Amino acid sequence: MSPSSRWPLRCPANREWRVSETLLIAVSLGAVMGGAITYIGNGPNFMVKSVADSAHVAMPSFGGYVWWSLRRLAPILASMVLVFMADSLWWSLLGVLLALVILGLAGRDLRAAKAAKAA
Repeated sequence: MSPSSRWPLRCPANREWRVSETLLIAVSLGAVMGGAITYIGNGPNFMVKSVADSAHVAMPSFGGYVWWSLRRLAPILASMVLVFMADSLWWSLLGVLLALVILGLAGRDLRAAKAAKAA
């Protein structure tokens, strides 16, 4: 195995750096979802919390937000990884199925919130 095939970054003779598509997708998904999972990972999350606190809107604590994000955002990340990064069609279909389950649960939660607000 040549040294260039072991590394995701390869520098050919013409000095153009190339990044493998799989690595680029993984880093992009990690940056987007990793920043959304915690207040620390994303500056706008701090701003939203600050504005909500100043308007006296109930916001979860850091631990509460992490618990919420693990319940809500981690399955979305898993679904995205399965849909966009899986090599097998079956894994991709499992990712689509997981996304549909997540959407169904979100719809159920919205209906429950509307019912609670109307009551």
